[in-house]
Amino acid sequence: GEWEWLVRDRHGQLISVHPERDVRFTISCKLRVVPPSVPRGENETGAPAAPDSPQPRSRSAALDVHTMIRTLAKELYRRGRLQSAEDAESMALVDLAPIMVQEFIKPQCPNKEAVKQLWNL
Repeated sequence: GEWEWLVRDRHGQLISVHPERDVRFTISCKLRVVPPSVPRGENETGAPAAPDSPQPRSRSAALDVHTMIRTLAKELYRRGRLQSAEDAESMALVDLAPIMVQEFIKPQCPNKEAVKQLWNL
């Protein structure tokens, strides 16, 4: 048979059933690149970083997708993860993405034991 996803309330009562073919996941992430000289948990001024506090910016300073990707690619080059500055400008996103995940996302992820503890596995 086909897999199904069951949705239950906090008391364990079944609320709904969904075939797996109808379930979709979206993952969103928030990236922030700071100089390596800034200790984790602080902003560039040395003050504690406020989680989820919006940074003031003008509309002209808003980043578009191309600018964000280019900025992250340049940071990969600066960190020695790309061979040349040209790579940072010319590589396809499909080739850059795995490097970005390894460099920017995985180091921030909880380890397997933390996940097991969180989910009581």
